[in-house]
Amino acid sequence: MNWVDYASLAIVILITVIYTIRGKDAMGVAVFDMAATVVAAWAATKFHPWFSQAIHLSSPLTYAILFVVLLAILLFASGRLFNFMQLQFSPFNTFISFIAGVIAGWAFAFVALQVITEATANGGPTADAVAASSVASEIVHFHTIEATTARLDSVTLFQDHEPGERKGQPKPSQIR
Repeated sequence: MNWVDYASLAIVILITVIYTIRGKDAMGVAVFDMAATVVAAWAATKFHPWFSQAIHLSSPLTYAILFVVLLAILLFASGRLFNFMQLQFSPFNTFISFIAGVIAGWAFAFVALQVITEATANGGPTADAVAASSVASEIVHFHTIEATTARLDSVTLFQDHEPGERKGQPKPSQIR
């Protein structure tokens, strides 16, 4: 593990703690803020190349600015939405806020890693550290989720054939 791994984990853990504490009394705060963070990260990722070309600013700086501006606007909107809805589920407020914090922390770490990756596109020790980071690779590319999904796709719960027989072949009990 290198410093990028530790920094990525620190971002996820810090955001998770903040969201868990904020949502322990009313999970809607954490859930709406998590949704705002994910949408801001998605929109910044999708639209920063266009904004970068339009305003003639470097791509990493545009990415960071766009994320911060969108996040501020969406957090304001999520606060108003929470005031309107007061979403909570008392026995599970802390648990759901914890899950929302992990997701929001993942989104923050994703944006931070993308900005670092774009800023160090020409190489250097920071680019090498990001490339060697297993945590950064997981946050950016979701390898574990893809592998788990592929594994689940390969498993059949209800087999329509006897063990040892290939699909599409008649069962031994069907041959006369």
